[in-house]
Amino acid sequence: AQGDGGFIDTSGAYVQIAEGTQVKTLAPNGSAGEWLIDPTDFYITPGGATQTASGIGADTLMSNLGSTNVTLQTVATGGEAGDIYVNAALNWTAATDLELRAHNN
Repeated sequence: AQGDGGFIDTSGAYVQIAEGTQVKTLAPNGSAGEWLIDPTDFYITPGGATQTASGIGADTLMSNLGSTNVTLQTVATGGEAGDIYVNAALNWTAATDLELRAHNN
């Protein structure tokens, strides 16, 4: 079978991605799919686990970028402005994309 990878949506006001979480959207004979994470404010922090109420550790994010396109998209709700904070360096070699779409900053 051929085709492109799937689509996974992880939504909530606060989304905390656990250390070691693996999402794979890669099709055997096609392109990588997309993992959309769309909370309010969101943090990319050093290491494998996030140290915030809503975020992902850089090691966990880079591991997922090995086989999945990742989109971080924030919204403004309540007292949250919809910011994305990148507090760690990110490096990966796969032909996948990381897209950051902040509602505010």
